[in-house]
Amino acid sequence: MKPNKIFDKMFSNASIYIVVIFALLCIILFLNTDLFLICLGIGVFIVCYAVLTRIIRKNEIDKYIDELTFNIDSVTKDALLNFRMPLVIIESDGNIIWKNDNFVDIFENENLEDKITNILKTFINKQKANPDSLLQIESTVGDRVYDIYANIVKTDRKNRKTSNHILLMYFVDKTDYVHLVDIYDKSNLCVGILSIDNYEELVPTIPEDKRSQVMPIIGKMLRNWLEPTNAIVIDKERSRFIILFQKGYLNELKSQKFRILEDIKKVDFGTTIPVTLSGGIVVSNDTYIKKYLDAFSTLNIALGRGGDQFVLNQDNKYEFFGGLTAEVEKRTKVKSRVVSQALVKLIQSSKNVIIMGHKEPDVDCIGAGLGLYRLATTLGKEAYIVLDSSGRPLKNLLKKIQKNEKYSTVILNKNEAMSKITSQTLLIVVDTHIKTMVEVPELMKETEQIVVIDHHRRSIDAIDNTLLTFHEVYASSACELVAEVLQYSGEELELEPIEAQALYAGIVVDTKNFTLKSGVRTFEAAAYLRKMGVDTLEVNQLFKRDLGTYVVISQIIADMEIAKEHIGISICPKLETDPSLVTAQAADEMLNIEGIYASFVLCEENGVIRVSGRSLGQINVQVILEKLGGGGHLSMAGAQLENISIQEAKEKLFEVIDETDIKI
Repeated sequence: MKPNKIFDKMFSNASIYIVVIFALLCIILFLNTDLFLICLGIGVFIVCYAVLTRIIRKNEIDKYIDELTFNIDSVTKDALLNFRMPLVIIESDGNIIWKNDNFVDIFENENLEDKITNILKTFINKQKANPDSLLQIESTVGDRVYDIYANIVKTDRKNRKTSNHILLMYFVDKTDYVHLVDIYDKSNLCVGILSIDNYEELVPTIPEDKRSQVMPIIGKMLRNWLEPTNAIVIDKERSRFIILFQKGYLNELKSQKFRILEDIKKVDFGTTIPVTLSGGIVVSNDTYIKKYLDAFSTLNIALGRGGDQFVLNQDNKYEFFGGLTAEVEKRTKVKSRVVSQALVKLIQSSKNVIIMGHKEPDVDCIGAGLGLYRLATTLGKEAYIVLDSSGRPLKNLLKKIQKNEKYSTVILNKNEAMSKITSQTLLIVVDTHIKTMVEVPELMKETEQIVVIDHHRRSIDAIDNTLLTFHEVYASSACELVAEVLQYSGEELELEPIEAQALYAGIVVDTKNFTLKSGVRTFEAAAYLRKMGVDTLEVNQLFKRDLGTYVVISQIIADMEIAKEHIGISICPKLETDPSLVTAQAADEMLNIEGIYASFVLCEENGVIRVSGRSLGQINVQVILEKLGGGGHLSMAGAQLENISIQEAKEKLFEVIDETDIKI
């Protein structure tokens, strides 16, 4: 109970006593006058004594409170003056009211005004955002790291023109802790698995007297490369190595952009096939066995993207280095034969087949779908092709399909496809392997029987719960892979003219009429389709353009800007119809200009900026557009940017190109 309340209670009790005495005196006066005088004197004495006692007691309490307050103030002042941590009392406008010597010492060589202003802004913004939060931030002052804590007190000085808040801030030195964490972090073990690309194709082409030297020479190069990192290099098997090193050396390897990728290409084994290396490196706080298994998955991503690159998986965030070499075609068709026979068995054991491509499908996507549709129907199964988006590049092909009554019930939209799929349905995804890029992602949740056939470089967001995957980045197109599947299916297939034309058209589009990424197997697939009755004149009709499109493409090329001497960049004017198609065609046409090895064309559609990238193979457009959130493969890629103007998107593209290491 507070002292003033104690005094009030005493006064209240004394008043009751006085009233009682006064009442008794009145009674005595009525009974005996002489006795009244005596009692009156006694009553006066009692009242005076009570008042005097109350005054003395109050003075003693006041003295005790004053002494206690003085002692507390003395202790508080002494604590502030001798506080071992840096301490400052400051107004929110930056005016320092008081600071101790430790605070002066740590800011001796610092720009005090700027540093304190930044700290104050951080604290005030944090307090406004969450008034109940702990006011604590981390800041570096000089070569020391501090946790800074603050208490904010609002004053009553309303006449101040500036803010009426005072902050008490104290600094807790955590430098030793930060250094200890840094040492621990740098000592974290990184696990990598490296693989010689196309080892099976490489060795037979090497002279016999040099074959036994392949692994020792490459192993020695790896050890020399990693010698500054004190890494362990283990020859795991005839084409793979395991590397173990501490995380502290990782930035050095990254700054060198894993130069071993270029050094290993200079080794001459007497073969025309380039010797390239791929690697997957994992940096995480998981167990060693988990890192080892993740390194295998990361290596598969590198191989799935075409090889000749390192993929760094740091806490499930991926970085890519290299990947500038074109994929080497695999001559053997053993895998195609095995995949084809396995696919036939899966179709035969399923209830029905649904074929799905990527969003806004192109000719390659639909052509591959039509080929697989024919395989499924030949095997006696109901088959459907999902086409839920507009598919702008398909205008001419879709017209031909819609005119044919045989396909009236084959093409399904999203709702129709959802009604057809069951747990026994075989879902075949073509021309993409990315979960978020498929036409109808919901279909993958309705069945566990999924097959993927794709030729794009592998992405980290790949479909992983597949029964069968035919993912070959050397292939020109999904139609080439499907053509091989059809050849080795063991079934007597009779392709409809539109089906053969669509498959052939898919190859023509993705190879730019057999000028890019066209290997022996590409021409063999085309030859197979020719045997199936493809009319090349009919195929050419699918790609005809109107005069207006030619005029727009000519304007895009005329407005082209040059980056790094060999890259053309332009913007497509606003179009009401088919801006994406015109953009892609313009990017293709720009490659016909002498000295242009890669092209990028931007267009705006429904508030989204679309970028089409094309290349002749010397420049990897996939690597460039991946930095903008896109993807694709070496010679053909795309990206979409939201909440940005087309000019800002172009500037961002220029910045990404400037940051990319490009060698012609």
